[in-house]
Amino acid sequence: MLDSSRIESLVAFYGTLADATRLKLIGLLALKPMCGADLARELGVSAPTVSHHIGKLKALDLVKSVREDTAVYYSLQTERLHSLSKDIFGGEGLEPPYPKVKDERQKVLATFFAEGRLKDIPVQLKKRRYVYEEMLKAFDPARTFSEQEINEIIKRYHPDYCTIRREFIIYGYMSRDKGVYQVNPPEKWLGMQ
Repeated sequence: MLDSSRIESLVAFYGTLADATRLKLIGLLALKPMCGADLARELGVSAPTVSHHIGKLKALDLVKSVREDTAVYYSLQTERLHSLSKDIFGGEGLEPPYPKVKDERQKVLATFFAEGRLKDIPVQLKKRRYVYEEMLKAFDPARTFSEQEINEIIKRYHPDYCTIRREFIIYGYMSRDKGVYQVNPPEKWLGMQ
């Protein structure tokens, strides 16, 4: 029999996910981080409606937000989803979402890089992580960088430095404080906690 705390966790978890709009939000954020305006447009709802549902997901720590200039970008915390599953159901829960497979990583890198340049930013989160972690090798973790330095290094790989720089922050690869950037240790990267 389930204990009362586990029952409460089940009710909170399934109560939050028992909404079509929230499930659609999770589906969109599983593809890539998005700002509130883009989420509202994709779902065909108002910005306040998105904020309401994001608030419910944030209450379970399923969604993380990062401000970039005037926009707020949201990303799905897949490891938190895995952790909740494990806490609720006991044992190992669901399999981790992205098993580390060296051959798979090499195949993705060979597909998306040509002559040291990134051909496209992968849509699938797992592939994007492999690509970004490869790009991080260009940054010395022992030093800090200005935004301009970050942009210049990213431009060596791909012209959309704004998206990549923002996602470095969203996925925890880098932290930013007053315009100064630094590479985070791997345990802070998305999926490494």
